[in-house]
Amino acid sequence: MPRYTALAFAILLGVGCVPRDRLNTACRWGNDPPAVLDLANSAQRNHLTLDVIIAEELAVRYADASAAPPCGPVRDQCLARLFPEISRAHGVSIPEIEAARGRRKGMWDVGVLALFALAYGALALRAIDRIHRSFSGSLWATAAALAVAALPIAIVATVAGEAWALMAEGVRVSNLGHLSAFRGNRVPWRHHRAEIFAGAVALYSVVAIVRARLRLASADPALRPTTS
Repeated sequence: MPRYTALAFAILLGVGCVPRDRLNTACRWGNDPPAVLDLANSAQRNHLTLDVIIAEELAVRYADASAAPPCGPVRDQCLARLFPEISRAHGVSIPEIEAARGRRKGMWDVGVLALFALAYGALALRAIDRIHRSFSGSLWATAAALAVAALPIAIVATVAGEAWALMAEGVRVSNLGHLSAFRGNRVPWRHHRAEIFAGAVALYSVVAIVRARLRLASADPALRPTTS
C-alpha cells in the first residue's frame, strides 16, 4: 500500500494546477496580466476557472490568517474584493465568475478514481491470496470466505477512497491543511458513494474470479475439480 500511495501522490503533485507564486494570505490579486477572455474558447474558459480556484484559495488563506472561527464571513468579504478584480482584468461578468465556481476538469476526477482503483485492486488481490492460503484445503470454504469478504472490503475501500479523493482535492487547490467544507462538497466521490461501493464490489469480484481461474490453471491436475 505505501508504494502505491506514494506513487499516486507523486503523480498528483506533478499535475497540481494552482501556481504557488499567486498565493498569499493578504487577499491580494496578482501575477495575472489583464486580457479579455472569450469564454467560448475552452482554453480561456479554463483560465477563468483557474482564476476562481485561486481566488477561493486566497480567501481561505486570508480568513485562516486573519480571523478566529467562524471564518466564513471574512472569506466571503475577500471574495467580494477579488471577483471584481477578475471581472475588470478579463472583461467577464460577476455571474460568469460565479458560474465558474466548482467547475471541474473531468480528466482530473477520472485520474483520481483510476489511481485509487489501481491501489485497491492490488490490495484486493493480496486479501484474496491470503484467503486462498487460509482455506487451501477446501474449494467451497475458499469460495464462501471470498464471498463473505467482498462487502466489508468494499465498504473499507469506499471510506478510504473518499479520504483519498479529499486529499487529492487538497493537492488540486494547493491546500492540504484546510480544504474547507464548500470545496470538499464538490468532490464527486461524495455524491456517488453507492455507485463507487458497487464498483468496488465488482472490481473485487473480477479480481477474485480471475485469480481463482489462474490458480486452478496452474494447480496439479490431480487437485483440479472434476466436472463429471
